[in-house]
Amino acid sequence: MSLSSTLSSKVPILLAPILVLIALVLGPSIVQSQNEPDTCIPGYVWREAFPNDHVCVIPETRQQAADDNAQANTRIDPSGPYGPDTCVRGYVWREVSPTDHVCVTPQTRQQVAEDNRQAQRRRVRRLRGPLPIQTSTTQEVQPRIPLSRQSPSPPIQPTPCDVVTMGEISEDGSVAVEIRHPDGVIERKTEAGTTTIYPDGRTEFRPRQVIFVQVQPPNPPMLSNDPELLQKWREFHAESLLGIFRSLSKNDEEANKRLTDTEANMTLYEKINHRTKIIQSFLAKQQ
Repeated sequence: MSLSSTLSSKVPILLAPILVLIALVLGPSIVQSQNEPDTCIPGYVWREAFPNDHVCVIPETRQQAADDNAQANTRIDPSGPYGPDTCVRGYVWREVSPTDHVCVTPQTRQQVAEDNRQAQRRRVRRLRGPLPIQTSTTQEVQPRIPLSRQSPSPPIQPTPCDVVTMGEISEDGSVAVEIRHPDGVIERKTEAGTTTIYPDGRTEFRPRQVIFVQVQPPNPPMLSNDPELLQKWREFHAESLLGIFRSLSKNDEEANKRLTDTEANMTLYEKINHRTKIIQSFLAKQQ
């Protein structure tokens, strides 16, 4: 066997380790350059609540998203007002995106909103244009600003999805709506007025203000003369009002039972009138 043939047969074997080393060194750089717009800064990883969710979060938050996805089917109430997207009591939509209806705790949804707002700050920023040319061999050392003199970051304003609204009906049939804000402030609205509870324990009560306006009474529609058809319309109307009440109370079984017990001895007309007033009270307190 000649020397040239021997070398030609061993060259691939000799180059193999070198090629592997080059791939290990350059491989991450190539991948990073391709995915650079979504590259997270050190300490953060992609959340991946669903495919292509590249919001950068801490590893614990990524694991929380995976756990919530795994528990999704155990936190829904298919018989609720939103069908299979209805969450059981105590859970809300996660809303990583507008169509993300995975049921999570209100604290998790608030964390999701915060991570979405901080997304750009947690990514590696690309330099725009060519690198600057250094014309001097001396390097200026910029003085470090003490932490006490640095400008604080602007406060993050809460979004509507950070506010949690809960409605309940008491044993006497009155309605109360409780609104919990991200800053810890709680507003409890009742027929008498609004009680605000601050994080430091202070309370403030604002009585309800009612303004009366003289308006022309509406003309009711003409009803059918058929007793059977009229009865079906009444039953349908009463059931529709009940569905609206369940939606406003977030399908609270205790509130539904109290409503049913309150209406135990009412006629169909009285039930319609009672449910209408409760719904109006719910809506008025949420404004």
